Amino acid sequence: MSLSFIRGKHSFRLLPLLLAGIITYIPAPLWAANNTVQIDAERMNMFHKDNRVEFFGKVHLVRDTMVLDCDHLTAYYVDNKLTHADAEGHVVIVQDKVHGHSNKARLDQLNGKLTLSGKAVLDQDGNRIEGETIVHDMNRKDTVVTPGESGRIHMRIESDEGNNSVIVPGTGAGK
Repeated sequence: MSLSFIRGKHSFRLLPLLLAGIITYIPAPLWAANNTVQIDAERMNMFHKDNRVEFFGKVHLVRDTMVLDCDHLTAYYVDNKLTHADAEGHVVIVQDKVHGHSNKARLDQLNGKLTLSGKAVLDQDGNRIEGETIVHDMNRKDTVVTPGESGRIHMRIESDEGNNSVIVPGTGAGK
């Protein structure tokens, strides 16, 4: 199954995420102004009364330079405008040089938040951040990374010389 969508006037561009002195990027929303979204899946169910559409089985979404793959994608809308979308199962998001993956992802279009949850990871140019949950507020341009069972997040910053630099919060001189 292959569907194409063209949606409303509101758009978020690729937004910078300033984190510990490095800049990385979070993917833009699934539906944005004047952009076609191509979705391939094994099956689709549309629930008009509930303002919901679900895609099942090897879901593959492409919008501009962003690609989303997952097992199940549910999009919720009001007045033909996306309010939020949930991706579940083997979630992989790639945009330009940014690669993210997690067990689940939620785009809250109304509040401008992208949440990766369940072994969440973002990679860009050798830089990497890992946690149980990564929440990026696209309006405020800030990010919160929550640790998993270990009680810690992990971040790796690739130095200009090609040597890995590891920054682990809570460590350093005198500790």
